[in-house]
Amino acid sequence: MMNTKTNEIYGRDPVVNANDIRVHVLNIDSRYRDSILEPATNFHWTLPSPLRNCIRARITSVELPNTWLAFTKKRGNVSFTIQALDSVGINQTGVLAIPNGNYDISGMLAAIQTALDDWAAIVGIFFEVQYTPVTGIFTWKFLGTGAGSPTNPPTAPFEINFNAIGNPINKSRGVLGLGFYLGFAQPSYSVSTTDGSGNIVLTGNCPVNLLVDPYVMLAIRDLNVITSKTAENYFDAFAKIPVKVPKGEYTFLNYQDLVGDEFTATGPTDLKILLIQLLDRNGDLIDNCIDFSFSLEILEVMNLTLHDHYRNYTWLGQVPRIGAGARGSAVAGYLPLF
Repeated sequence: MMNTKTNEIYGRDPVVNANDIRVHVLNIDSRYRDSILEPATNFHWTLPSPLRNCIRARITSVELPNTWLAFTKKRGNVSFTIQALDSVGINQTGVLAIPNGNYDISGMLAAIQTALDDWAAIVGIFFEVQYTPVTGIFTWKFLGTGAGSPTNPPTAPFEINFNAIGNPINKSRGVLGLGFYLGFAQPSYSVSTTDGSGNIVLTGNCPVNLLVDPYVMLAIRDLNVITSKTAENYFDAFAKIPVKVPKGEYTFLNYQDLVGDEFTATGPTDLKILLIQLLDRNGDLIDNCIDFSFSLEILEVMNLTLHDHYRNYTWLGQVPRIGAGARGSAVAGYLPLF
């Protein structure tokens, strides 16, 4: 409860009491965002009433469905370009892509092989993709050319380019093309190495890793505390949320599971409308229509004298001092923020 007296300025009262502190716990569910026309990962959420002189905020729980698609055209990690000579010596170029989706190893192999087989039916150039479980390595084989089957062995190297086609949102190494997730360290290759069967073979540099999003970033306007670097820029967020479950399952986390989940204001901060965003590691919006929720705990100081008391303790690292004329229960010493 705020102390009040005649003609006082809001919150400016030398009498400081423990009940000048209010802890507000907000259950923020994207299902109940201000406008259903806004995406579930980029929305405004209006508080039931303005909170004034907020000094700290922290997330105490997160309920996040791991349902967004890891491989999409928008993220630039579903396509590749391949070049090879056909049976009559004409250089053919195929711009191929797998469908948007979430993949395990077998699903990824099947999707790529289907794209290659569809191209082979048109140009008569045959490739095969393989995966070795013991090493986790992905292998690309140029089998040869022919009508309906690879009856002619390869006669020249083939070229493959994993760079994202067009101008995708993400351009950092983390999502620069499908090849990165298949264990190929370079964006493009000119391949001439042959195996004992006469096939031209490209072997991955690293084990396959189809975990596109090991974590996501939760951003809240005016409350961000984390700075994250990308290949092109920096962006700010409130909390880093580890994704601990497979696709199709819910991540349930509390404040001990999060990184950077607490905001401390350097001055009186008023809150009325929050802009909330769920971002990937590159600072791009997660493209997800499934709602998520989290709990936000906000500390509101109703008395500016007490506000200075807390701020001095937080930033100066010393026992807080209150003016000699101050009175009330909070004068006894530091009152824990939470």
